[in-house]
Amino acid sequence: MMMNSKASKKRRLKQGMKDKYDVFMVEGSRLLRDAIEVGLEPQAVFFSRESDLKSCFTHCPPVIEEIMEGKIYKVPYKTMQTWSDVASSPGILGVFLRKEVNKVLEDMENSPEIKEFTVIMDNVRDPGNMGSMLRSCAAAGCRRVILTK
Repeated sequence: MMMNSKASKKRRLKQGMKDKYDVFMVEGSRLLRDAIEVGLEPQAVFFSRESDLKSCFTHCPPVIEEIMEGKIYKVPYKTMQTWSDVASSPGILGVFLRKEVNKVLEDMENSPEIKEFTVIMDNVRDPGNMGSMLRSCAAAGCRRVILTK
């Protein structure tokens, strides 16, 4: 019972901080790198092992080092676990402003390089799966979905 109340309190506190500062967290090297590559600028990056940090920024352009100056913090792995939304923390997370996402999405929509695409869903039987796929399509900028029986 005590664990549930601690976990619940932690979750409420974390959500309150996210709402108060209008931020969201991205966990893991790959997701963090992907977010940076599409143009999001982290407000902070927290890591617990040097190897996690190196694997994240190895393939990023050199300008990232300039952007990240003074925004990278090493913290104990136990701290990462308390902040993490997953059972086993990947050891690195980035904090981004929500308004930055809207700006990047707007830029992407107006870019001539972005092509429209259609998703065809064949024989989807579970409404829950359909909802998940439709949300993913919307997030990716899909303009049309075709359903088959």
